[in-house]
Amino acid sequence: MAFRVQIRRDTTLNWTTNDPILLDGEFGYETDTGRYKIGNGVDVWSDLIYSLVGITGPTGGTGATGATGLTGPTGITGPTGSQGIQGPTGLTGPTGSTGITGNTGPTGFQGIQGSTGETGPTGFQGIQGSTGETGPTGSQGIQGPTGETGSTGSTGETGPTGSQGIQGPTGETGPTGSQGFQGIQGITGNIGPTGSQGNQGPTGGTGPSGADTSLLSVNSQSSNYILQITDKGNLVEISSSSNSSVTVPLDSSVSFPIGSQILVVRGGTGDLGITGSAGVTLNSSQNYFNLNYQYSASMLVKKGTNIWYVFGDLKA
Repeated sequence: MAFRVQIRRDTTLNWTTNDPILLDGEFGYETDTGRYKIGNGVDVWSDLIYSLVGITGPTGGTGATGATGLTGPTGITGPTGSQGIQGPTGLTGPTGSTGITGNTGPTGFQGIQGSTGETGPTGFQGIQGSTGETGPTGSQGIQGPTGETGSTGSTGETGPTGSQGIQGPTGETGPTGSQGFQGIQGITGNIGPTGSQGNQGPTGGTGPSGADTSLLSVNSQSSNYILQITDKGNLVEISSSSNSSVTVPLDSSVSFPIGSQILVVRGGTGDLGITGSAGVTLNSSQNYFNLNYQYSASMLVKKGTNIWYVFGDLKA
């Protein structure tokens, strides 16, 4: 019989406030944002990162057949079961790598620097003019007469001071000697010519544009299939009326990077199971690895060396 799986869920506020530790591989769904996280059994909710790949919500169970339905070729279908929770939007594929930048053209050669012109000779220093003669010293003025001496007894009045003699005239300043001639300035040497500028190197070609990786590539198969490195980030569809399997190989055979994601779809009516080569560990809720119905989907995420998560619409 089929089993219905209910994912642990709550609002973003309650998850953050309670901050629980999810079991290893346990889902935690935010009902108000549509995002979810996967536990590792160690980190609290706030330390886990959001998973960027959406999974298909489980198909709602078929309602019970109406009691009044007539027995006939097709019974009256009972009411449709409630819609399963829609998984968050899948991760957008990585952007293509940027094309290689063209090589920079070589720098042109620098022109030859012209030679420095010769320095002209220093001009001769002019002859210093002769010092002019000192003018004659003027004659001393006449000394005034000495006042008369008063009589002895009471001190007589001091006689008036004689007037100062007239100052002799200042002698004439001798003429300034003529200035010597300035020497002739030497001729400045010619400036050498500027070297020609080298040619500019050619511009490198524009690298090719990266391929558009925003769309999933669909790998359609009709029988048992072993995953290849080209399936990373893409969709593998198995369409068969017989029971089939998708096998995860050992790292020694196909080395998928940690964090690789592969979407597997059951396209046919035959059962489809997810298996691992000897030495590969697959972890899923309740150890279910078979896709439930035709068009059920499962997401494989590589956690570590030879360790993968498997989740989706699965059964025992």
